Amino acid sequence: MQIPEENRPRLQIGGEDGNAYMIIGRASKAWRRAGLPAEAWKEIEREMVSGDYDHLINTVMKHFDTE
Repeated sequence: MQIPEENRPRLQIGGEDGNAYMIIGRASKAWRRAGLPAEAWKEIEREMVSGDYDHLINTVMKHFDTE
């Protein structure tokens, strides 16, 4: 599911703790706060964990308005 750019949840991926688990957790919270469909989150989460750390970051940047 591709969210239009203007409706993407905001997510900070840089900073003190940029490990994969923290990024996935923050992404999940941002997705829920934005009121977006849980089914779509499951797809995105599956995509996030299907590769290495760079793949995770690229997936986050594809679906979130990142800082």
